[in-house]
Amino acid sequence: MIKTFHYILSFVFAICICTSMSAQTSINSQADWDALPEPVVVSGPVSIESGVSIVHNGNKTFNTMLIILGDLEIATGSFTHNAELLVNLEGSLTVNSELTVNGFPATLNDMGTFTNNGISTFNFAAGLTVNSTGDITNNGTLTTMLLTVNSGGTVTNSSTGTLTSTGPITLNNMSALVNDFTLNAQSGVFAGDGSYTNNGTTNAPNGLNIDGVSVINNLQFNVMGDGGGIITATGSLLNTATISWTAAGALNNLGTLTNTGNMTFDPGPLVGDGALLNCGTITSAPTFNVTGSAPVGTPCDPGLAVECFCDSGFIADPPEAIPTMSEWGLILLTLLSLSFLLISMLAKQPSLAGSGGTFSMKNMHQASVYPFEKSIFEKALAFVLVLAIIAGVASYAMYGVITITDFVGTCICGPILAYLLHLLVLANQD
Repeated sequence: MIKTFHYILSFVFAICICTSMSAQTSINSQADWDALPEPVVVSGPVSIESGVSIVHNGNKTFNTMLIILGDLEIATGSFTHNAELLVNLEGSLTVNSELTVNGFPATLNDMGTFTNNGISTFNFAAGLTVNSTGDITNNGTLTTMLLTVNSGGTVTNSSTGTLTSTGPITLNNMSALVNDFTLNAQSGVFAGDGSYTNNGTTNAPNGLNIDGVSVINNLQFNVMGDGGGIITATGSLLNTATISWTAAGALNNLGTLTNTGNMTFDPGPLVGDGALLNCGTITSAPTFNVTGSAPVGTPCDPGLAVECFCDSGFIADPPEAIPTMSEWGLILLTLLSLSFLLISMLAKQPSLAGSGGTFSMKNMHQASVYPFEKSIFEKALAFVLVLAIIAGVASYAMYGVITITDFVGTCICGPILAYLLHLLVLANQD
C-alpha cells in the first residue's frame, strides 16, 4: 500500500514538474517586459502577445524561448538570445542596435517580419528561416550561417545593407531575394526554385553554384576562389551588367547562361554542357569554348570579344538578309536587259533613234546610236538618287547597317535605272 502511494506521489510530482516546465510567461505590457529577470531564465517560453509593442533598451540575455506575436524593438544596447526565437502571426522584430542568436534557430512564420537597422548575427547551423509570406528587410549588417526562404517569403537587402550567409542560400516555392547593396554568398550556393536579383555587389569567394534558382545580375557579380561555376538544368543566370570570374575551374552543367552585358573569365575557361546565350561582350582565356544548343542566332562565334543580335535584352533571330553581290548582279542584269529591249523598240522610230544613225546589232558598240536626252536623263537621275537615299535610310532603320556591297550596287545600278526611266519618258513623248 505504501509502495503504491509512493508511485502515485511520484507520478503527481512528475506531472507538476512538466506543467511547470511548459508554463508560458505572457508579456502584455512594457512593465511585464521590464520585470523579466536578467538573465531571462523562466519556466517555459516568453510570449509577447499580439497587439503589444515592446521597446528594449540596455543589455539583456535570453536563455528561454521567445515567441513574438506583437512587436519587439531592440532600440539600444545588446540583446543576446541563447534559445529558439520565433516571430509568428503578424509579429515584428526590429533591431536598431545589436542582436546575437546563439545555438538555436530563428524563424519567421506566417506574416512575421524582421527589420535589421543595426548588427544582427545568427550563429546556428539552421541560421535564419522565413516561412509563409514573412519578410526580412536589412538596412544594416546581417550575418547568418544559413538563409532559407520558403513559401513566397521575401528578403530585401537595401541600399545600406550588408548581408552575409556563410552557408547556402535556399529560395523555395517562388520566394525572392533582392540585393541593392552588398551580399556575400560565402558558399556560393543558391538553391531552390525562387529568384535572386542583384542590383548591387555580390561576392562569391568560393565559386558559384546555381541549383535551380533564377539569378539576375544588374550591376556587379564577383566569382572567386577554386569553386568554379555550376548552373544546373533548371537554374539560370542572366547578366545585364558585369560579372568577373576569377574562380579557377569551368562553368558547366545543363543550365542557361545569358549575357547581355560584360563577362570576364580569368583564369578559368568557360565550358558548357548547357546553353550560352550571348548578346554582350565576353573576355576569356584562349581555351574559351561553348557547346550545346541555343535559339536561332546564338551562340555567336566564340572569341575574345563576342557580340550578337539582341532585341530588348532577349535573344533575337538574325536580321533578314540584305541583298548580296549575286542579288545585285541579278538586278543589274535585269536593268540592262530591259534597257536593251526598250532601245531596240525605240530604234524602230527614226525620230527617237540616236543622232549617229539607227540602232542595230551591228553598230550597238557605238554610243552615238543610243537614244539620249540630257535634260530628261538628269531629272531621272535626280529621282533615282532620292529613291536611293530613302531606301538607305529605311534599310539602316530596319537592320542597323548599310554594307559596302549595297553602296557599290546602288552606284552601279542607279545610273542604269535612271537611263531606263529616261527611255520610258522618250517612248511616251509625242
